[in-house]
Amino acid sequence: MQNQSTIDRLSFSVLEVAKTLGVSSRTVHNLIKSGAIPHFRMGQRVLIPADKLREFIAERTKSEKSSFPVDGIADNTNERE
Repeated sequence: MQNQSTIDRLSFSVLEVAKTLGVSSRTVHNLIKSGAIPHFRMGQRVLIPADKLREFIAERTKSEKSSFPVDGIADNTNERE
């Protein structure tokens, strides 16, 4: 059997997503409840598909990058060199 680190994960628990995003598990549950992060249940566990989590992050990164500066630094991609 392969070591878990060599196998691509298909899903993550709410706690794993919270730790990865640096937010509380309550925030992740709220995102799930609002429909922002798709999920499925396996028994009592709530799991978030890895590909959907990547999409969620990518969508947020694109919209946030164009609208809001990071740490007060504007996006200067259109500046001349």
